[in-house]
Amino acid sequence: MLVLLLAWLDRRPILNRTTAVMGLVGGLAVYACQNLGLIYTDAANGALIHGGIPIFTVLVAAPALGERLSGQRLLGVSLSLLGVAAVVLRGSVAGLGLSAIGDGLVLLSALGLAVYLVLGRRAYGATARSSS
Repeated sequence: MLVLLLAWLDRRPILNRTTAVMGLVGGLAVYACQNLGLIYTDAANGALIHGGIPIFTVLVAAPALGERLSGQRLLGVSLSLLGVAAVVLRGSVAGLGLSAIGDGLVLLSALGLAVYLVLGRRAYGATARSSS
Protein backbone atom coordinates (compact mmCIF):
# COMPACT_ATOMS: atom_id res chain seq x y z
CA MET A 1 0.00 0.00 0.00
CA LEU A 2 2.78 2.45 0.89
CA VAL A 3 4.54 1.66 -2.38
CA LEU A 4 1.37 2.67 -4.25
CA LEU A 5 1.18 5.89 -2.25
CA LEU A 6 4.80 6.69 -3.06
CA ALA A 7 4.19 5.97 -6.75
CA TRP A 8 1.14 8.26 -6.71
CA LEU A 9 3.22 11.01 -5.08
CA ASP A 10 6.00 10.36 -7.61
CA ARG A 11 8.47 9.63 -4.79
CA ARG A 12 10.95 6.82 -4.32
CA PRO A 13 11.36 4.98 -1.03
CA ILE A 14 14.56 5.55 0.88
CA LEU A 15 16.27 2.18 1.04
CA ASN A 16 19.48 2.12 3.04
CA ARG A 17 20.98 0.65 6.20
CA THR A 18 19.21 3.15 8.46
CA THR A 19 15.76 2.38 7.09
CA ALA A 20 16.49 -1.36 7.31
CA VAL A 21 17.40 -0.99 10.99
CA MET A 22 14.28 1.13 11.48
CA GLY A 23 12.18 -1.68 10.03
CA LEU A 24 13.74 -4.27 12.31
CA VAL A 25 13.65 -2.14 15.44
CA GLY A 26 10.33 -0.40 14.83
CA GLY A 27 8.47 -3.28 13.29
CA LEU A 28 9.86 -6.38 14.88
CA ALA A 29 11.51 -5.49 18.19
CA VAL A 30 8.98 -2.91 19.39
CA TYR A 31 5.86 -4.98 18.83
CA ALA A 32 7.37 -8.38 19.63
CA CYS A 33 8.71 -7.12 22.96
CA GLN A 34 5.51 -5.25 23.76
CA ASN A 35 3.21 -8.18 23.00
CA LEU A 36 5.39 -10.72 24.79
CA GLY A 37 5.86 -8.38 27.74
CA LEU A 38 2.13 -7.89 28.16
CA ILE A 39 1.75 -11.64 28.64
CA TYR A 40 3.82 -11.35 31.84
CA THR A 41 2.81 -7.93 33.17
CA ASP A 42 -0.31 -5.84 33.59
CA ALA A 43 -1.56 -3.36 31.00
CA ALA A 44 -1.18 -0.59 33.60
CA ASN A 45 2.53 -1.35 33.94
CA GLY A 46 2.86 -1.41 30.16
CA ALA A 47 1.09 1.94 29.83
CA LEU A 48 3.28 3.53 32.50
CA ILE A 49 6.46 2.24 30.89
CA HIS A 50 5.36 3.35 27.42
CA GLY A 51 4.48 6.71 28.94
CA GLY A 52 8.24 7.16 29.29
CA ILE A 53 8.81 7.06 25.52
CA PRO A 54 9.16 10.86 25.27
CA ILE A 55 11.85 10.80 27.97
CA PHE A 56 13.66 7.88 26.34
CA THR A 57 13.50 9.64 22.97
CA VAL A 58 15.01 12.84 24.38
CA LEU A 59 17.76 10.85 26.08
CA VAL A 60 18.59 8.91 22.89
CA ALA A 61 18.38 12.01 20.68
CA ALA A 62 20.87 13.98 22.77
CA PRO A 63 23.94 11.88 21.91
CA ALA A 64 22.68 10.55 18.56
CA LEU A 65 21.53 13.85 17.04
CA GLY A 66 23.38 16.32 19.24
CA GLU A 67 20.15 17.80 20.57
CA ARG A 68 20.34 19.89 23.70
CA LEU A 69 18.71 18.66 26.89
CA SER A 70 17.10 21.97 27.77
CA GLY A 71 15.17 22.40 30.98
CA GLN A 72 12.05 23.25 28.99
CA ARG A 73 12.29 20.01 26.99
CA LEU A 74 12.87 17.90 30.10
CA LEU A 75 9.98 19.64 31.87
CA GLY A 76 7.69 18.92 28.92
CA VAL A 77 8.48 15.21 28.74
CA SER A 78 8.27 14.92 32.55
CA LEU A 79 4.81 16.49 32.52
CA SER A 80 3.86 14.05 29.77
CA LEU A 81 4.89 11.12 31.96
CA LEU A 82 3.01 12.57 34.94
CA GLY A 83 -0.10 12.90 32.78
CA VAL A 84 0.11 9.27 31.72
CA ALA A 85 0.62 8.21 35.35
CA ALA A 86 -2.37 10.28 36.48
CA VAL A 87 -4.65 8.68 33.89
CA VAL A 88 -3.39 5.11 34.34
CA LEU A 89 -3.18 5.09 38.13
CA ARG A 90 -6.19 7.30 38.92
CA GLY A 91 -4.68 8.05 42.32
CA SER A 92 -3.90 4.45 43.33
CA VAL A 93 -0.72 2.44 42.96
CA ALA A 94 -2.23 -0.56 44.79
CA GLY A 95 -2.90 -2.51 41.58
CA LEU A 96 0.65 -2.34 40.30
CA GLY A 97 2.82 -5.38 40.55
CA LEU A 98 6.35 -5.88 39.30
CA SER A 99 7.29 -8.49 36.75
CA ALA A 100 10.95 -8.51 35.82
CA ILE A 101 10.38 -10.33 32.54
CA GLY A 102 7.20 -8.55 31.48
CA ASP A 103 8.25 -5.07 32.55
CA GLY A 104 11.71 -5.62 31.07
CA LEU A 105 10.28 -6.61 27.70
CA VAL A 106 7.90 -3.65 27.67
CA LEU A 107 10.82 -1.40 28.61
CA LEU A 108 12.82 -2.80 25.67
CA SER A 109 9.81 -2.06 23.47
CA ALA A 110 9.69 1.55 24.68
CA LEU A 111 13.45 1.99 24.21
CA GLY A 112 13.17 0.43 20.75
CA LEU A 113 10.48 2.91 19.79
CA ALA A 114 12.67 5.78 21.01
CA VAL A 115 15.54 4.49 18.85
CA TYR A 116 13.14 4.11 15.90
CA LEU A 117 11.96 7.71 16.26
CA VAL A 118 15.50 9.08 16.47
CA LEU A 119 16.63 7.02 13.47
CA GLY A 120 13.62 8.29 11.55
CA ARG A 121 14.52 11.86 12.41
CA ARG A 122 18.04 11.23 11.17
CA ALA A 123 16.93 9.42 8.00
CA TYR A 124 13.99 11.61 7.02
CA GLY A 125 14.90 14.88 8.70
CA ALA A 126 17.91 15.27 6.42
CA THR A 127 15.79 14.39 3.42
CA ALA A 128 13.10 16.92 4.32
CA ARG A 129 15.72 19.66 4.82
CA SER A 130 17.52 18.87 1.57
CA SER A 131 14.33 18.80 -0.52
CA SER A 132 13.01 22.14 0.72
